[in-house]
Order: sequence, then structure tokens, then C-alpha cells
Amino acid sequence: MKNLLLISFTLLSCTPQNSSTTSTGSSSLRSTNSEEQQYLSMVISYIRNNSFGVAMCYSRGIDKNRELGGDLTAEVAFSPSGKPIHCRIVKHLSDKNVGQCACNWIKSAWKLPAGTHTENRGLQYTWTLRPRP
Repeated sequence: MKNLLLISFTLLSCTPQNSSTTSTGSSSLRSTNSEEQQYLSMVISYIRNNSFGVAMCYSRGIDKNRELGGDLTAEVAFSPSGKPIHCRIVKHLSDKNVGQCACNWIKSAWKLPAGTHTENRGLQYTWTLRPRP
């Protein structure tokens, strides 16, 4: 993965259970509910610490195309136990195999702590991926 540079991670949205409001932004958690803020902070931390699978998928793609880069956005839904039950790429790189690999990784490897109110939540994550200069 020496050719990989993972520039940024952004939590685009989190739609809480039984709510029509959306919290946005990884740096400014604007929720009036402290439980919701704790949840968002935990999710952001978890994803930052568990994005190596996405980096691995990108590394495979860049091995085929040295110019590969851009934003990769995944939409993930979690079960009450914290396991991903749905993953869909909503914004692909030019090599769609990178996104498919990322979703497969997310569904097989991620698990948020149980009891963190994961049910009925739709989350989107964007990774900005660029080859090293």
C-alpha cells in the first residue's frame, strides 16, 4: 500500500431512528441530544480506525491504474447488533471494483458496539483517495 494516500474521511449524514433531522459533518456535531452526539462521535472514531480495508481495496485498484483517485461514498445500514446489513456505493471511483470491494469489506469486518442505537440508521461515508505523488 505504499502508493496509497488516504486524504480524508467525512461522515456525510446520520439519520437517527424515528427522526427527520439529519446531523452532518465530522467536525461539527450539531445535535441537541447528547446521546446522539455520543453515537456520532463513536461512529466517526470507529470508521477512522477501521478504514484499512477500504485502503486495501484502493491499493488493488491503483495497482491496475496509477491515476486512480477521487471520492468513494458508501451508504451503510446497521442491525441492532451493530453489524452492517446493507452497503451500497453511491459515488464510485472510475474503477467500480474498488467500491464493491469496500462494501464487501464493510459488511464482513465492521461491527459497531451493540446497544449503540444502530437500528434504522442510514449512514454515508466519503473517503477521498489519491495516489501518492
